[in-house]
Amino acid sequence: MKVLKKLDRPVLFLGLPVNLAFAYAICFLLGVVGTMLFVVNDNYVLCVIPVIGMLYGMYKIKSFYSKYGHKGFAPAQRDKSIPNQFSVDKVFNKMIQK
Repeated sequence: MKVLKKLDRPVLFLGLPVNLAFAYAICFLLGVVGTMLFVVNDNYVLCVIPVIGMLYGMYKIKSFYSKYGHKGFAPAQRDKSIPNQFSVDKVFNKMIQK
C-alpha cells in the first residue's frame, strides 16, 4: 500500500507521515493496554514499566522523523568526482550531429 503520492507534501496523520503515525499509534495503544493489564492485577508499581516503554517508543519515533524526515533517510548528494558524460557519449553525440 503506497499512500504517499508526493514526497514533498506527504499525507500527515498525528503530525507524522502515515507510516510513522501508525507505528506511533500502535506504540501508544500497546502502552495503554500494558498499563491496563498491570492495573487489573493490582500491580500499580509495575504499571510504570509500560508507560516508560510507551513514552520511550514515542520519543524515538519523533526523533527519527525530526532527524531523517518523511522519506526515512537523509537525501544523498551526488558525487561531484563522477563526470556528467563519458568519453563514449561525447563521440556518439558528435556522430549524431553529423
